[in-house]
Amino acid sequence: MSDKRQPPDSFVPADREWDSEFLDDVFSTSGSIEDEALKLARSLANLTDCDRVRPLKELAQIGSLESIENIYPFCHRGSSFLRRLARNAVVKIILRTLRDDEEEKLLGLKQKDELLEFLLQQSKQLGALRTMELSDPEIRRTVYDILIGDDREFTAGALVDIVRDSDECVRATAVKLIAEMMGEQETALLVRLLSDNDPRVKANVIESLGTLGDRNVVSLLRKYRQDKNNRIKATTLKTLWELNHREIMPYLEDMVVELDPEVRSSAAWVIGEIGHGQKQFKDLLRLLEKDPDKSVRRNVTLAREKIEMKEQGVRILLASSDLPNCRKISYNFSLEGYHTEIATNGEDALAEAQEHRPQVLVIDIRLPGVNGLEVVRRLREQKWFESATVIVCTDFESHPLVDRAIRTGANTYIVKPCTFEKIKSKLRYFL
Repeated sequence: MSDKRQPPDSFVPADREWDSEFLDDVFSTSGSIEDEALKLARSLANLTDCDRVRPLKELAQIGSLESIENIYPFCHRGSSFLRRLARNAVVKIILRTLRDDEEEKLLGLKQKDELLEFLLQQSKQLGALRTMELSDPEIRRTVYDILIGDDREFTAGALVDIVRDSDECVRATAVKLIAEMMGEQETALLVRLLSDNDPRVKANVIESLGTLGDRNVVSLLRKYRQDKNNRIKATTLKTLWELNHREIMPYLEDMVVELDPEVRSSAAWVIGEIGHGQKQFKDLLRLLEKDPDKSVRRNVTLAREKIEMKEQGVRILLASSDLPNCRKISYNFSLEGYHTEIATNGEDALAEAQEHRPQVLVIDIRLPGVNGLEVVRRLREQKWFESATVIVCTDFESHPLVDRAIRTGANTYIVKPCTFEKIKSKLRYFL
């Protein structure tokens, strides 16, 4: 191969078959493989476009080089959004591998060159990596970390694609995923999707706007309080309440006495989401206790369980140096009735834990000062912490690191980025 490293011909035309022999050669490593990630990558071929969205997003965080052979075909197949999502996964996996190589020297020079060349074919905006000659490996790792975490350009571009995607399931699922990457300043991008004709998409957009916590959208959402679609109406009432708009009681009362049992079921769901500490909502729920419809009564039971759990006030300690992300996660948990505290270094985490005695600890392994694993070890020595749930956050999938975390006292782990949705999903198994 010449010094200019011309891309292999098999990768140039988007519609040509990809060269599996070349992929095997470039992406074979002697490192360990995370079985679940590889299994997830292999499952892509048997999934529908809609069902590929979430695995591709997850593989961007946990996939290994071995996963790329299963991901790469989707860079040239399916909807525009899915192609972009697959390319994003490939780019993130390679960036993460190059970052790890700066520390562990997993790659030979030729293989590293091949990876860089392949990476630049997927994302020309990373062209500066070709000439990056920083002498300090720690600085190079930092550059890779920044690139791995930078999803803003992908987010904006993906939203444009979703608007045009023909599959409403893809649009609806993608809205939820993209909302995880966004801040309040990007609310306008989500608002564009409120014009979508599919109720599921619109409901997910409304819920995501609530998650972002931007109260500027309240006036826009009020018109959906009486939407003809039951799902949109219920999601709107929940979201408005979470955004501190309190004028929803008349609309809930109408839903409770509606002839359609699906509407009454949705009313019970809304009350379960926002009824903790609210006597007027609990009184409404009592009106549905003896409803003739079985699905309504089931939702009433679920609503009561959810309200009870929230009113118990599960205590969560978030320990990470990423203060803005902690605040965002804390805000979302507060909407669900949890009590949260934040610590940004190991010493503060130990002090906050002693003072507030959390039932859940979410902690970054790379916490400044006393590291995350040492914090967990010290807390596990104390009797009151024996029953607590510990979730550790890691930068990448690593069997030795995860095994060490579990032996130290962690119950489970999350690969960064650490989001409210990921934590909540893990907690379902423990609370």
